[in-house]
Amino acid sequence: MKLRSLIFLLGMILFMGPSGFAQLSFDLKEINKSENWFDDLKEAGAAKDNVYYLNLSLHKYETIPEEIYGFKKLKYLDLSYNKITSIDPRIAKLKDLELLNLSGNNFESLPEEITKFKSLKELHLKEHTMTEEAVKQLKKWLPDILIVIH
Repeated sequence: MKLRSLIFLLGMILFMGPSGFAQLSFDLKEINKSENWFDDLKEAGAAKDNVYYLNLSLHKYETIPEEIYGFKKLKYLDLSYNKITSIDPRIAKLKDLELLNLSGNNFESLPEEITKFKSLKELHLKEHTMTEEAVKQLKKWLPDILIVIH
């Protein structure tokens, strides 16, 4: 049996008993750390070459954690409802990203590097603080991307 999804919920890890856990081989594809009160992504580091789903919502991050840029195969990144005030242009390093959720953060605009995503299909910006001009610019930059604003 292979462990493909690891969910941390409210600071707890739930898994089958020790004997069953010992029989698992690790082939993580999803890491969900939503609503946790810790910010150490190092435990995910060993699996980062295979992880395609990363949920770091509700963490109170003020910046995007450096470790995220090492997850090269990410397809889904949820950084919603943190306290992020700016988006580092290095976000464009995540070339396989299909869905990026930045809802509920505190930035006024996105860097032009956001246009470098070749695989991006959806960008979620609900409850954003972007200026009207920045939203218009974003729509010009990403005409073929579904931008979820409301």
